[in-house]
Amino acid sequence: VLGAALCGEGKFVGAERLLLGAYGALKDHPDAPDERKHEALQRIVDLYAAWHEADPDASYDAKAAGWHAQLPEENGELAKEGGE
Repeated sequence: VLGAALCGEGKFVGAERLLLGAYGALKDHPDAPDERKHEALQRIVDLYAAWHEADPDASYDAKAAGWHAQLPEENGELAKEGGE
């Protein structure tokens, strides 16, 4: 949640560190609900989309697309994990 708040304030570097760290912890935790993993991934996608809007020449849209591809498929199962 703090990472998303930092993103909303345009503090992308801090947000990135927190959001990637949170997802890293969730994806490897055997008891983490898939819904939480999905939310964490979505926050990463949102971060890079917002960062791209602020700095269109830095290719953050490609990072957003890479993470978006990791989002759960429509059947609700978690897709391949990773990013970048």
